[in-house]
Amino acid sequence: MRLHLNDSEERRHFLVVKSPQPSLKIQLLYTGVFSTSHKSGVLPHDHNFFEIMLVRSDEGLIHIDGQEYKVKNGDIVIYYPKEQHCEEMTGENPLETLFFAFRTTDSFKETLKNYGLPHIVPTGFQSMEMNSLFQFLISESQNQEAGFANDVSLHIGAAIIYKFLQISSDCSSAKDHQPQDETFSKIKDFLDENYQKNLELDYIAKKIFISKFYLCRLFKEYTGLTPSEYMIEKRISLAKQLLQTTELSIEDISQEVGYDDKYYFSRLFKKEVGVSVMQYRRRNSFVAGQLPKD
Repeated sequence: MRLHLNDSEERRHFLVVKSPQPSLKIQLLYTGVFSTSHKSGVLPHDHNFFEIMLVRSDEGLIHIDGQEYKVKNGDIVIYYPKEQHCEEMTGENPLETLFFAFRTTDSFKETLKNYGLPHIVPTGFQSMEMNSLFQFLISESQNQEAGFANDVSLHIGAAIIYKFLQISSDCSSAKDHQPQDETFSKIKDFLDENYQKNLELDYIAKKIFISKFYLCRLFKEYTGLTPSEYMIEKRISLAKQLLQTTELSIEDISQEVGYDDKYYFSRLFKKEVGVSVMQYRRRNSFVAGQLPKD
């Protein structure tokens, strides 16, 4: 049988290779939504299974084995078996989370241990994707009358855990290889905070107090990308998430990620991703119901 492995305008291939990691086998125990207005006096508790939470509030506090952790919207929190933990709000708004609990095999527990995972991991620009996965999981777990609902829930839960490991690994790798050059750090921080804005290199360089030529050379030295290429990657990544998780029109998404011209955005998206904006949405959208017309 002939395999379709030649890319063309109509067909693009992304090969999936076998993972070196052990397969994840979990028993999904429950899913849920949590909201607390406690500010103090919350009694800690523990259990003999794992629990993973996605924070959806602007701020809050997590207590784990006597340690206090500040959390914010988009943070993932993992509780290990037998860890004493509790949650409390800060500020005026309740601490809200989505969560699920699971058991897993001893071999995968060892894998988790070997990762040296922190309890709190920010999801950054992948927060919308993780939020969609958690909502999808909770929706399926409630839909017990539908065929395969339990199987679907189980695989979504596993997908969330794998994404958690991936994000944790990326954070750890970035931390281990964090450049010592303070100027590069300032450039990257500025781009991460402003990539949706229509900024010229001259303006960026003036904000960092360096020449644009040095800015480009230094940034490419550490990342392999020019500042413009880096911002395009960030914008396209955000556009993918919005296409997957919202019903925003293409024009609105174009504006949201920093492009005033939706036709230019559409051409750039196809060049970077290999498929048109609408093809990507049809194949990857998590949103139920009719999609908007553009």
